Amino acid sequence: MLATGLPGVFYPLNVVFLLLPTHLAIEASVLVHLFCAGWFMALYARAIGLSRAASLAAGFTFMGSGIVAIQALWFTPALAACVWLPLGLLASERLCTRRELRWVLLLGIAVALPALTGWFQAAAYSVYAIAFHAALRLAGRATRPEGRAHLPFAVASLALGVALGACLAAIQVVPSWELQGLTERGPGSVVTQSQTHGTQTLAALLSGAVDSSPGYPRLFYLGILPLVLAP
Repeated sequence: MLATGLPGVFYPLNVVFLLLPTHLAIEASVLVHLFCAGWFMALYARAIGLSRAASLAAGFTFMGSGIVAIQALWFTPALAACVWLPLGLLASERLCTRRELRWVLLLGIAVALPALTGWFQAAAYSVYAIAFHAALRLAGRATRPEGRAHLPFAVASLALGVALGACLAAIQVVPSWELQGLTERGPGSVVTQSQTHGTQTLAALLSGAVDSSPGYPRLFYLGILPLVLAP
């Protein structure tokens, strides 16, 4: 049961399930993580120079985005895994621009907690996004002499933060990795590409960003709120 991951035994915020009846704990978990989603995104927006109003708009937009909303409706482990991404981007931004080791700890936490929720897909995507963000920021700083002097510290601290996150998450990842190797979807299995990823085209995915028809939420759907807040 531990190796399946989804119970999130080691995820700290799941303590609510020990304190409340299950149906109330699910509701509380959704509310807490939606708040965290907005708060973390607003903090990241402020870190990259947005105004307070723009940062609030960014936070509300992320809270109501398709990927967050769909997980809040039915799948709390995936919701919990998604909301830590802005915190990881915040830590990456600080490490790329400042010589402050405290952000290494925050990056480690932002990498570890999505994995501890047991939804490894979102955890992996978060690491990809943080790495892509860091690569872009460091490439930009490499064009200036003062930025190039900061590169060794930034690269080392980013690597240290990710390694710390991997160590913190190992208590969940290691048994889950062992179990995954025993399943039909493990390495070397006969599951086809279409079975694992589906056959949906990129055009169909992007069309969901503006499709307001009732039904199952679209992952890329932005909703009406961002359009209201943008002006």
